[in-house]
Amino acid sequence: MARFPFSDRKIDSLKVPAEGQIDHYDTRAQGLGIRLSYGGSKTWFVRYSHSGHRRRYGLGRFPAVKLADARLLALGALHTTMVAGSDPALERRAKLQSATLLTLAETYIEEYAKPKKRSWGEDNRILVTGPYFKRLHARRAIEVTRADIIERLQGIRKNNGGVMANRALAAIRGLYQWGIR
Repeated sequence: MARFPFSDRKIDSLKVPAEGQIDHYDTRAQGLGIRLSYGGSKTWFVRYSHSGHRRRYGLGRFPAVKLADARLLALGALHTTMVAGSDPALERRAKLQSATLLTLAETYIEEYAKPKKRSWGEDNRILVTGPYFKRLHARRAIEVTRADIIERLQGIRKNNGGVMANRALAAIRGLYQWGIR
């Protein structure tokens, strides 16, 4: 763990570890940190206390989220905790649990797929804009069953072929794995 004043250039030049993860903290913004993972990712987070417990709240990945944006997001999370007295991590979890499949898919695309996947456009087409899962968009994501997914995949296979069904399966699986995590 190192503490130093962050700059975009400094963050860009940080070396990722050969194994595990390393956290670095900003001396200019309270609680702001960046986690470097052996896989090459650099993820912003803010540390805060809520009800006597230390918590970590993810803010996004560098370089998709720049330093100035990370500082504003950290300030917002700390404001939510200190002034409003609520926990931003619990609010995010509650929001995702009550989300419809469409809302969850849009959040997945913005928070995970765009910053991390080159094929995010394909995921967006399959999950959000395409006809493949439109029937399920209005349902709460937590209420969609395996049988619903299997039925949709069989319809996709019949109308669009096996390759498209496999791609749709990969996209919906990635969405739910991210949502559960």
